[in-house]
Amino acid sequence: MKPIEILLVDDCPDHVQLVCWSFRNYRDQVRMHCVGDGEQALRLLRPHRMRLRGAKPDLVLLDLGLPGIQGHEVLEQIRANPELRELPVVVFTASSNDDDIDLAYDLRVDSYLLKPAGSAEVEELPETILNLWQSQLRSRGAEPRRSLNA
Repeated sequence: MKPIEILLVDDCPDHVQLVCWSFRNYRDQVRMHCVGDGEQALRLLRPHRMRLRGAKPDLVLLDLGLPGIQGHEVLEQIRANPELRELPVVVFTASSNDDDIDLAYDLRVDSYLLKPAGSAEVEELPETILNLWQSQLRSRGAEPRRSLNA
């Protein structure tokens, strides 16, 4: 089966490395694509770019504190684009600020997930993210493509 395509938008190389490491047991099931800022994410998500690369991602993990175009603006532009607005987006950030959370949900984020604080949370990260993704598919009336096993 086709792997799940995840676009990780995060400017911190340590966070990117940690997320990729946490998915080490899912390499056959998940393909991780990483960009370091909002402009790169939006450029990658342009419809003509997606057609050239084969497909749009199945899920976006979006940090809020990005250089240049901030995460909230990336989310706003995704939701404003008719070809992208149904794309599941999970804010994946260190910010527990109520204003950040409220604005993300006002912009129709699918889920808001705080970055892991300890090793146990890192180990659980893939299951958490994939369960959120499957939940979003079900809420949109689609069936998840498969069950995922580490």
